[in-house]
Amino acid sequence: MVKTLPQPDVYPVRYPVLLCHGYGTIAGFVTPSPLHHVCMQMRKHGVMAFAPNIVPYARIEVRSAEWLKILGRIMLETSAPRVNIIAYSMGGLDIRHMVHKHNLADVVASVTTICTPHRGSSLAETALNTPKIIRDQLLNITNMMGNKVYPDIPSDADGALHQLTRKHINESFNKKITDVPGIPYFSFSSACGKGTSHKINTPLRYFNNIIYENEGVNDGFVSKESAVYGDHIRPTYLSHLELIKLGLMREHRKEWLHFWRDVMNLLVEAKL
Repeated sequence: MVKTLPQPDVYPVRYPVLLCHGYGTIAGFVTPSPLHHVCMQMRKHGVMAFAPNIVPYARIEVRSAEWLKILGRIMLETSAPRVNIIAYSMGGLDIRHMVHKHNLADVVASVTTICTPHRGSSLAETALNTPKIIRDQLLNITNMMGNKVYPDIPSDADGALHQLTRKHINESFNKKITDVPGIPYFSFSSACGKGTSHKINTPLRYFNNIIYENEGVNDGFVSKESAVYGDHIRPTYLSHLELIKLGLMREHRKEWLHFWRDVMNLLVEAKL
């Protein structure tokens, strides 16, 4: 009898997976891509996943156009007729815009959003309400960081922040960007820190408290309520940064693995 060592479970996801990152450059300085760890975890389980980079700070329509180019390249390289899209944070808004504008039901097999601010975030409003002299300096630094990580397109942190406010998302974006018939939309949310029994990373406590006072329980960047969209699969208690394995607490490591296995299994069960 041949003895074999334990091997990772294979998740037979039918189509390739495009992983779309959100707003920010923090992960870009420590990993090849903000979703690199997630991508490697999926590949470990047999999923053909891709985690490319686009401009980290830009308006939704600019980022949407970049994702469209990448989608085309993945389909060309893999010869796949369709692609599953898993979008994290602001990336979910980019993808909703992309599939709506170009009516991509024939090529996008599914859209899964992870802690995306589908109803905006009060954190964006807090940033924009900072005294102008401080805000301008912070935006200049942010754009400089963005241009260093992704020099192909000039960063526009201010333009992106304005589009992430609750007013813009609810009064403009959500009224114009509707779901595309034929594409299933799934979502995952998260809540930790204030108002929950789960710890949150120390650097996120200030943001966590601000959002809690305005929107309720949240992951440090996006409220649980704002992240619910389409077919809501389940919440987690990982912080916004822990989801992409930044500052992942020891006691949350099992949940990180379990969470991303659930995301893969969702596509398997949906035969996508």
